Amino acid sequence: MNVAAEKSAPAPPAANTARSRRFHEFGGWTRLIQILLLLSIGLSIVAIGLIAGIFQDASALTGPNVAGLKQKLAVLTIVRLGHLVPGAIAGLALLAWIYMAYANLPALDAGSMRFSPPIALLLCLIPVLNIVTIYILLGEIWRESDPGRLNPAGRSRPSGVTVSFWFLATLLTLCAAGYDYWMATQGPQPPDLFEATFVGIWVNALHIMQSLLLLWIVGTIWVNQVERRSLALQPRKSIAVTRVPEFPGAANEGGLP
Repeated sequence: MNVAAEKSAPAPPAANTARSRRFHEFGGWTRLIQILLLLSIGLSIVAIGLIAGIFQDASALTGPNVAGLKQKLAVLTIVRLGHLVPGAIAGLALLAWIYMAYANLPALDAGSMRFSPPIALLLCLIPVLNIVTIYILLGEIWRESDPGRLNPAGRSRPSGVTVSFWFLATLLTLCAAGYDYWMATQGPQPPDLFEATFVGIWVNALHIMQSLLLLWIVGTIWVNQVERRSLALQPRKSIAVTRVPEFPGAANEGGLP
């Protein structure tokens, strides 16, 4: 006796686990970080102008240039110390931002996470290692926050290479800042004027690049997470399941004609 291929009734909608997950609203933290980054960028631009002016005054130590040189050196010292305030606050705010953005991934219907949020935060506090950890976490957050992964027909998103550029800019900034510190403390005294000027401008230029990239990253991830959250909360569509014969002749009882 022939048995027709059995078709089951439409399956119930898949359980939406994203609905039961907490979603952290960190738009305020995003704006705080962006404001601090813009302030830091402004201080770097001022520092570049001061360093260039110091180079001009130091090249001709006669007449009023001496007084101008001392004044600009004093202002540059204040600007460098002023960098520490927004930098420290932005660093602490970024840790809180990363924790919330990473903890949001289950609420975005993302895949498996590399770390648990508490472990990720702990790794971000370990010196030296935290640079690589933050790079890994930002890359994972960027990738899993992309709304296009839930809605391929939606608008395209920038490539995650932005995070890699930020990481490279961060490493170059740290190397340049370390060399600048070595010249000021351990290098030949007085340091070569041209070399000190070049390194000082280079440090601030790299810092501006690094800050602009981070400003773009945190803003883009926040917008993406809000959009992906709305997609993750949409009900799943029902899918009709058809039972397919596993081997030739299975549709016939006993496999006989």
